[in-house]
Amino acid sequence: MSSRRPPRSPRTARSPEVVARLERSRARSKQRRELACQRERAIHEAVKRYLAGWAAITACETTRDHEIAALRQQISDWGEGVEGSSEIGPSGLYCADRGVA
Repeated sequence: MSSRRPPRSPRTARSPEVVARLERSRARSKQRRELACQRERAIHEAVKRYLAGWAAITACETTRDHEIAALRQQISDWGEGVEGSSEIGPSGLYCADRGVA
């Protein structure tokens, strides 16, 4: 057999205690939903900030890596053009004032 109650007649009034309990229960449920939504929004914003920071760091690293590659290429190009020059010492460092490294 079913343990469900038959539908309550709309004419039957609920006791004030039952009405008050239902109102408190509804208020608590609404408050819990609102708090859950606030937590969800806070988490969403934190994830957005994290991803934005990560993207900014990645962009900086990429720029740095391109600049390093360009400087290495310049050094390589410059070194090829002056091999055997007296201005480059045995350590490979340039000494403009003495011509010796």
